Amino acid sequence: MKTYNIFYMLLAFIIVACSKPEGGKNDGNNDNIGEDANYTILLSNNDLLSASLLNANLDQITLDLKSSPFGITDIPLLTYRDDTVISFYQNNPECTGIVTKYDFHDDSSHEKEVFMDLGDCDLSIKSIAHSKESIFIAYEVPGSSSKDTLYFIRSLNISNEDSSFL
Repeated sequence: MKTYNIFYMLLAFIIVACSKPEGGKNDGNNDNIGEDANYTILLSNNDLLSASLLNANLDQITLDLKSSPFGITDIPLLTYRDDTVISFYQNNPECTGIVTKYDFHDDSSHEKEVFMDLGDCDLSIKSIAHSKESIFIAYEVPGSSSKDTLYFIRSLNISNEDSSFL
């Protein structure tokens, strides 16, 4: 056995063990006593999605007895989350879909029905994303063969009430 390999591992361990943290010296006094925080947790049960409110401080996390403005909805087919905003897509039985964008910061919600113009139940939704003003849905329309399949991205302006899209 090569003993110099053990020597180098021991030397590396001593260097790592003796190095100081980058924050400077720590005298054991921690001035940060914690902040109170409010959380919203999404729960799924029996194909339904709901939200519960939690309150937290340095010592404990408790359930907030207030009802969440999120409500109860079917579990979405696709979701996209960015910071405090979540958007999701759900199928409709009439061969259309519903997109919803919910902001947990101010409890605002925007919902829009999509694909009323296509009327095609063979439509396959692949992904969803959002920006501040728009929701983007990637989908495919299958053709008679894999070469005939068409791929699209639909951009919806969620801030106005009309059903225009690009």
